Amino acid sequence: MKRLIYICFMLGFGFAQDLDTLPTLRSDSDTTAILPEGEPFFQYRYDLDQLKSEIDSLKQVLKVYEKRKTIPEIDPRLLELIQRPELQHRIILNNGTVIMGEIISRTDQELIVRTQLGKLVIDAKHVVKVEEDAVLTAKIEWIGEPSINAYPTKEIIRGRVKNNGQTRADFARVVAHLWTSTTEEVGLDSAFIDGKEFKYESGVISDTMLEPGQSATIQITIKVPDQKLVSYRTYDILWTETK
Repeated sequence: MKRLIYICFMLGFGFAQDLDTLPTLRSDSDTTAILPEGEPFFQYRYDLDQLKSEIDSLKQVLKVYEKRKTIPEIDPRLLELIQRPELQHRIILNNGTVIMGEIISRTDQELIVRTQLGKLVIDAKHVVKVEEDAVLTAKIEWIGEPSINAYPTKEIIRGRVKNNGQTRADFARVVAHLWTSTTEEVGLDSAFIDGKEFKYESGVISDTMLEPGQSATIQITIKVPDQKLVSYRTYDILWTETK
C-alpha cells in the first residue's frame, strides 16, 4: 500500500514538472519574428565570399578550357611538311596595294589568287602588273659526278655537294639507289653530308647544315648481293629548313 502511494506521488510530481517546462505554443496568426532583427542564424557574409571565390575559380577553369579547345596545338614538324609553291605571283593594284600569292585562275574579268589567308577574287580592271616572284629556298646539287668504288658485295660512293639556293639547308643527306638493267632495285642506302656544325633553337647540335654557297663532302656505302648486277645509279638529295 505504501509502495502504491509512493508511485502515485512521483507520477504526479513528474507531470507537474513537465507542464511547467513545456514551451508556449504559437498561433498561426502570430507574425512576430522568432530571432531578433540583425542577428541571422548563419554567417552569410563568410558564405557569400567563399561562394564568390569558388565561382571566380570556376570561370578561370572554363576560360582555360575554351582557349585550349579553340586553339589546338600544332606540331612544328607538321608545319614543315606543308609545301609552299616554288613560284608565287606579285600582283600590283592601281591603288598601290601589292598582293603576294599564287594565281590559280585568270580570265579577262577576274583573277583568283591563293594566299596565306585564303583565296582572293580580284577584279582584273584593278590589276596594273603581275610579276613572278620565286620563293627563297635551299637547293643542294652535286658538284660534278660522284666517284664510285665497286667491290664484290658493296659500293662506296664519294662526292661533293653545294647549296646553290638562297637559304640554309638543314640535315642534308643523299639517298643512293642501285638498279639492274631491268629497273630492279638491288641496293639502297643513304648518308648525311659532312657539313658545318650548327646549334638550333631546340638545342640540337648538328654538322649536317649548309649555308648558301657552301659545299660539303659525302660518302655512302651500299651493300649489294652481287656488284655485277648493278647497271646504273640514281640519287635523291634531301634536306629540311629548320629554325
